[in-house]
Amino acid sequence: MKICHFDPYSCIAGDITVGALLDAGAGAQALTAGRAVVGALL
Repeated sequence: MKICHFDPYSCIAGDITVGALLDAGAGAQALTAGRAVVGALL
């Protein structure tokens, strides 16, 4: 399991974040699953 700690001190656009995570090697399936978890918490 890989863990990424993301702590921006200022705002960041969602599309930029997704692009950076994909460039860093995160799979699209992992991002979709993470989005579902965050949506359930809101």
